[in-house]
Amino acid sequence: MFLLDLLQLSLSSMESNATILRRRPRHISFMDIRNSTRCHFSEKTNTNITDMCDFVTHTLSCHYFMANIDYLKIIFCYFKIPLDGIVVFMGCLMMLILYGLIYMLTKYFFLPNFEMLMDLVPISSYTFGYAGFGLFFFMPEYLETGLTCLFQNSYEATLRLSGFFGDLMRYFVLGICTLCVNGYKVRGLTLWSSILFLLMGYFYLIIVVLRKYEIFQQQNLINDDLYTLKFSAVSILIIFILYMMANVLISYNKTKKERKQMGLDLKRMTSTNLVKESSEWKWWQIWWSTVNGYETMKEPIVGVVTVLTPFYFLAANLIPVIDKKRHLHGWCKVIACTSYLFLPFMCIPFNPWPSLWLMLLLNCWGIALTILCATRARRVPNHLAFYAISGMFICTLCNSYLLQEINNMIWQFVNWRYNPTPQMITQMYFNSGEIFSAIVLLFSLIRSNKLDVAFGVIMSMSTYTIYSALPQLVLHVCYNRNTYLVITATSESCNTFSIVMIVCALFHISISGNEFRVSLLLYLLTLMIGYMIFQWMTFNSWVHPIGTLHNIQSPREPSTMWA
Repeated sequence: MFLLDLLQLSLSSMESNATILRRRPRHISFMDIRNSTRCHFSEKTNTNITDMCDFVTHTLSCHYFMANIDYLKIIFCYFKIPLDGIVVFMGCLMMLILYGLIYMLTKYFFLPNFEMLMDLVPISSYTFGYAGFGLFFFMPEYLETGLTCLFQNSYEATLRLSGFFGDLMRYFVLGICTLCVNGYKVRGLTLWSSILFLLMGYFYLIIVVLRKYEIFQQQNLINDDLYTLKFSAVSILIIFILYMMANVLISYNKTKKERKQMGLDLKRMTSTNLVKESSEWKWWQIWWSTVNGYETMKEPIVGVVTVLTPFYFLAANLIPVIDKKRHLHGWCKVIACTSYLFLPFMCIPFNPWPSLWLMLLLNCWGIALTILCATRARRVPNHLAFYAISGMFICTLCNSYLLQEINNMIWQFVNWRYNPTPQMITQMYFNSGEIFSAIVLLFSLIRSNKLDVAFGVIMSMSTYTIYSALPQLVLHVCYNRNTYLVITATSESCNTFSIVMIVCALFHISISGNEFRVSLLLYLLTLMIGYMIFQWMTFNSWVHPIGTLHNIQSPREPSTMWA
């Protein structure tokens, strides 16, 4: 009798263990990321437009990345039409217009100011692209971090983190592929130092974030980790700033020494070959030549110029452009004044504090008044670098509003239509406008044979993305002790492919004599296509993500519950 009871107990224990091992693998379910939180309304359910409107209005995830316009709410609540082919076509057309505006702002506003500032600053072209491009290109994101809340819960924080990982992969791979089209040879020291510094920040970010996951629900460590994570963010930010400053100082001293050996004066280099004054044109003629987009934009398709000309006229009145190829190098007193008059109002979407906005208003209007009184309409001022920096900042500010709308449209329409993994959307589709803008800039630099600057721009985008990820997620008012930055299984897949691509690219360039060849282009494209196929297989549940989180439970659970 005793043996029979013992046998029954053993069988029941085996069945219980088998049930535990056969249960559905968990990803990050302890963070309450359920299907009900996704902005997806199944087409299998026969519902009317009113139910869809109610679902869109009350589902929080539909508004995570909403900037100014709630597209789903407009479609279902105001127009009361289903999300059919016509609506999708209209959405694609609107995205095409937004991409066209990004193309115009990048090529005809950001690029001329960037090239002019590169000629004025006495450092090497690679160092200027490496240290300067990311600072100007991502400045609106840094302002958003300091003035607004990037996320409200751990779900949004995890999506933001996965977006940084996806951005790194696309910036690096597509940038390197762009350089490989015409070929490029880089200095070995420059290549190894930039990529090793990038990998150091990458691994540091992963280690720090994994530490946050390991202490989940351990209340005695949460407060300590809150300050530890902020300390790590400040530390990595200080290291990054010191590294960039060291690069700039070394390049400055080297350039100064080279120009002294050539018998050139460093201070007078910036003013050579610059036209100072013009008495031929009146002030209104200078203004009209600046805002006349039909004459300024040189595109092979005339229809594109015709469509973009009204937008160019509006942007040209707000964004100063300093360009050596233009009359008086692009200087226009009227535009310089109006840009500072409207700049405080362009910063309102960032929701600055009233006192801060009032200080910005007074400073900008004071600068506008100084320009009005101290400069002449037909004479180029001495400090062109100041106006070039102002033009780049206002241009990236305008670009950021367009990029936010593109991300919002991608998030709402892709989620509603296809219901993929949320991390897959942020990794593969988010910030596509920034990628497009960077590619436009790179192709323009390559056509101008400024390959060193192009390589510096590529490494700048990748390095700034990684080293600013943790500070942007932690160093703002919305981060608290209950916020978890989790590297999900999908993010782990992205990290694995990214590290393989970076290491293999470094190895391929090194054995090719530090040259970017077409073979590297084909190699990276093959890896990128393989990653996209793997994500597609993951979306169809044919394979698990590479990450290990689908087997990990909360660390507070007993070992018998681990599968």
